[in-house]
Amino acid sequence: ISAQPSQRSHLSAAISAQPSQRSHLSAAISAQPSQRSHVSAAMSAQPCQRSHLSAAISRSIAVEIRRQLTIEDEILIEGGRPLNVPIKKVAAIAVITNPFAGCFVEDLTELIDIGERLGGILAERILNVLDPDNVESYGKACIVGEAGELEHSAALMHPTFGAPIRKAIGAGKAIIPSTKKIGGPGTHIDIPFFYKDEIYVMTHLDAMDVGLSDSPKSNEILLALAMTTGGRPHARIPGGVSKDEIK
Repeated sequence: ISAQPSQRSHLSAAISAQPSQRSHLSAAISAQPSQRSHVSAAMSAQPCQRSHLSAAISRSIAVEIRRQLTIEDEILIEGGRPLNVPIKKVAAIAVITNPFAGCFVEDLTELIDIGERLGGILAERILNVLDPDNVESYGKACIVGEAGELEHSAALMHPTFGAPIRKAIGAGKAIIPSTKKIGGPGTHIDIPFFYKDEIYVMTHLDAMDVGLSDSPKSNEILLALAMTTGGRPHARIPGGVSKDEIK
């Protein structure tokens, strides 16, 4: 009766609550001030903060892939002239949930670890189409949904992504070139190509356009890897080195 208005509302809630709820309310009421503040902070945390805490406890690398797509492009004729050997460009795409969408997180280790796993997954999908010995150039690209940051794409593509790819093709002295942007569903991006063992092989400086009509959603990231079996069709400009000069 003598309780303050705010206290009476808590007591009323406790009386009308289910048994399990009453026990939680009772614990909250009896908690020390510092404990109550921690409970309140946990309840008000953003989803990515709560999932990050869970991930830190379990130390597991979890990635939610919503879509996967493999694109095979075979070029037979260019400029009205048939190619002696057709050139194939193959891209593998994965659309994943961004664990840090909607909030700023300083430590991006979770995305770095996911990048290594996706590098292996995407390389395997491409090599289901191409023989590893026939791969001549490669590249990567990333589109981050609007609730994410450009830095999320860097975490996925740069620290660990390339190692499983180089292992899969048994080569890769050159960097894997990349592009990145923020975008929504239907956004396209060019994947740049370098020759796998030397960036100054001018015949292989090329690109491949990729995109999906429904991706990425605001809380997603679209990550793509591509490889080719040759350079540009009928490449004939001077400069640089030829692939035959690379040891």
